[in-house]
Amino acid sequence: MSDYSVVGNAVRNTLLADSWIADPANVKTVETYSRGYSLRESEESQYFGPEEAPAIAVIPNPASRKGHAISASRLLEQVNVEVVAVTFHREAQTGMAVQHQFVGNIERVLENQKTAGKDLGIGAFVDGLGTADRTTKNGELFCLVSTIRFQIEQVISIHD
Repeated sequence: MSDYSVVGNAVRNTLLADSWIADPANVKTVETYSRGYSLRESEESQYFGPEEAPAIAVIPNPASRKGHAISASRLLEQVNVEVVAVTFHREAQTGMAVQHQFVGNIERVLENQKTAGKDLGIGAFVDGLGTADRTTKNGELFCLVSTIRFQIEQVISIHD
């Protein structure tokens, strides 16, 4: 993977290719490399406001890139990625139901990217999907944030 932004864009494009996620009634904002990623001013909402939600941030982590040789001419590269899903709700219980459906659709799309037939369009695959949730209250709104963490794996050829 020569450029981690290629990975972020591949994940974003894969998510947007899904009819449920592409529907503006379900998802208003999808961004690659979250705004203010290095500024931790409003971590609880992952930098999205209520008017932008439901929102998705795709964050490839170039610092986490790993690689190892699997043969004399091939290298397996891995990059950790986070997809952050953010919603705001007045009632926590209703919000949790909506968030669960939202995250379930993102996970469904990513789960489908684990085989040769579906490879994010760049010859890379999803591995090791896991989700962590947190809820905060900002004024009258509950902010629900789910962080889906996984690795992108790609076999690349080593040329002399």
